[in-house]
Amino acid sequence: MSIIKTISSLRSYCKDHSIQFKHLPSVINDPKVVPMIRGYAFEFDVFDKVKKLFSKTKRFYVEKHYMNAEIFHPDIDIKNLTVVDAKEIYKRDYWDKNKVDSVPDELKHIYFDCCVNMGISRAVKILQQSAVNKGKNIKVDGGMGPMTIGAMKGVELDRVRAYRVKYYEIGRAHV
Repeated sequence: MSIIKTISSLRSYCKDHSIQFKHLPSVINDPKVVPMIRGYAFEFDVFDKVKKLFSKTKRFYVEKHYMNAEIFHPDIDIKNLTVVDAKEIYKRDYWDKNKVDSVPDELKHIYFDCCVNMGISRAVKILQQSAVNKGKNIKVDGGMGPMTIGAMKGVELDRVRAYRVKYYEIGRAHV
């Protein structure tokens, strides 16, 4: 694709999503937006690979459940939702509600991404499994309490990434 077509495509995208073109770089690089972009890219890449892998067997199948945004926010006009409003919703309903600021800085974005894409219980279980694997003595129960928060100290980002990938690779029932 030529640079002119790429820019034209980006301008069209911005217009469709109520983003001023000149603000696109700051929106894309916002610390709270980056994990969503990466998360969706990761999620769809893994989903596609797993689906292709399992489509060759008759034992397993892969499905993706889609969330209707209106279930959680029926009073919001999604079509006309601004970036500022979307950030506010993500901050309130995912970042603040799931105590993202209580985990070490290097784990905040992956935890936030997991909360958005997997749900709070699975996100916390991934953190807890990572901590247990590191030698911490906590229960893997999906609850983000003081024991889990304390156990996150010293848990490496790559360890959490590995447990997130493991969740996708071996199936939800086994993790």
